Amino acid sequence: MVRIILFLLKCVVGVLAVVGLAVVAAGFLAQTIWKEFESRTLVEPLPDKMVLALDLSEGVAGGDSPLTLLGLHEGWSWLALGQALEAAAKDDRVAGLLLKVGGADLSLAEAQELRSLVADFRQSGKPVRAFAESFGEGGDGTVQYYTAAAADEIWMQPSGELGLTGFRLEVPLFGGVLDDWGVLPRLDHRGVYKGITETFTREDLSTPVRTNLQQLAESWLRQVARDIATRRKISATQVREIIDNGPYSAEEAGARTLVDKLGYLDEVEQAFRRGATADVHVLPLADYERRRAKTSYPDGTPTIAVIHGEGGVMLGKGQEFGDPTMASDDVIAAFDSALADRSVKAIVFRIDSPGGSAVASDAIWRAVDRVRTAGKPVVVSMMTMAASGGYYVAAPANRIFAQPATITGSIGVAGGKLVVTGLLRELNVGVDSVQAGRNAGFWSATEDFDDAQWKAFQASLDRTYDDFVDKVAKGRNLSRQAVLSAAEGQVWSGEDGQARGLVDSFGGLREAVAEARTLAFLPQASLVRVTDWPSGDVRLRRLVDRVVGGEVDVHGLPALLRLADRLVMLEPLLRRLEAAQAPGARLEAPVRAPVRSE
Repeated sequence: MVRIILFLLKCVVGVLAVVGLAVVAAGFLAQTIWKEFESRTLVEPLPDKMVLALDLSEGVAGGDSPLTLLGLHEGWSWLALGQALEAAAKDDRVAGLLLKVGGADLSLAEAQELRSLVADFRQSGKPVRAFAESFGEGGDGTVQYYTAAAADEIWMQPSGELGLTGFRLEVPLFGGVLDDWGVLPRLDHRGVYKGITETFTREDLSTPVRTNLQQLAESWLRQVARDIATRRKISATQVREIIDNGPYSAEEAGARTLVDKLGYLDEVEQAFRRGATADVHVLPLADYERRRAKTSYPDGTPTIAVIHGEGGVMLGKGQEFGDPTMASDDVIAAFDSALADRSVKAIVFRIDSPGGSAVASDAIWRAVDRVRTAGKPVVVSMMTMAASGGYYVAAPANRIFAQPATITGSIGVAGGKLVVTGLLRELNVGVDSVQAGRNAGFWSATEDFDDAQWKAFQASLDRTYDDFVDKVAKGRNLSRQAVLSAAEGQVWSGEDGQARGLVDSFGGLREAVAEARTLAFLPQASLVRVTDWPSGDVRLRRLVDRVVGGEVDVHGLPALLRLADRLVMLEPLLRRLEAAQAPGARLEAPVRAPVRSE
């Protein structure tokens, strides 16, 4: 039933595929022409004195998406952002940094990575001011304010609000509605804290899952209170009291020393100009990055390849538009090409994933293990989450870095199917079948497991869980018992995960790159090229090849495909229901999407 609905949605989206093909082809041609034009024309010189403005509402992503490659999306990759801020800190023409955090949509781990980049910039002695019209107007502002607290001064519009209220994790539970619909969940899991099946089987959280998620939320709040206290020079206890009594008006925020100045954006910009001996231009950081002189890398320059593994883990090739996926074919191909390229001396595997297919996770695990065994160091940088299958693929790396807030672990397994016979009966839909092979209906949504099939399914969960635990133990050099104590499907913050041996060090992409350089015996002063892998040109060619081959799902194209986008808003829920019916065990965290503060 679910698959039929998904099929119909895809049919509607497919009507627009011809238009999408034309847009992609035109974008590819325009991008090629623009590159040639840029190479033949002089870049506009930068001002003699400037303040750089980073607007976080534009977003920061893992790597260059197809839309970015085609020039259809503005935003940063973490690699480009780090390189831009590093260059700006050393540039005498740069007088300061303006962070526009209103509208920022960052996870807590992403905010921690950005705070670290800002802290490095502050070491140059140049002022950093953060501005927001409102920190969560009528809603969440905790992570936005936490990000702003990295600055030397925090400004807020006088009409704004400070929604510093803490964190709330909400888990949708469909057990009651599925029962009303006559849908029978035939699901099971390994690990008492593995909460993904509770989405379909319960109307409230079990005690173990509730306890585990509460621990995660408390860890996040502890980190936020500690870090804000350090920057605002008050105690962590005071910060906790402030959070418990929020939200606040702008005036109340100023009275509690949470905001330094009340003013408008133009007034913040003017503050940078006061006392300056020359005209100070406010320039978007993106313009600075585009116009600044770039390092030239001779052929054969030692390279650190940054391979991205983002989104749900799945077998095969990933989609080029829409939400990212960690597709096994694509990730393995990236590792294979990096292994074969003699200029690549080390790999940073950037992971942001809630898990997914156990088989796909194992295939990627093999690629990581093979590259490490061949002698090329692999350093993992875990972002918002590396949970379940997302942690499975990290296990064989030489070193694992995470932010203190990174959702980590969830070493457990879940799987099964939803039997929809009762629902179909209520809808007066008949289903009949013939089959050859006694177990041909093993994964059918219209037939329950019999005793022998249920026993076989249980054996599959046992095998997958045992394999997961063993591979973590091997990769992390831990005893099986040590892994089991951290496993059972428990999700940890990166801070708590480090205490259990699941994480080596705290840090983001920059720290992971530095460790990769060390492991590859590349001197810190030597010229090293750090680049997303495969390169943008290779990904763009691959995109065009897939479009021509009819492999691309184009529903994510902006503007032209708004109708299709509205239709596929239903897809995540339908996919989740479908996943519960899919053959094989699943390695998924109980909270699949990056959790925002609330």
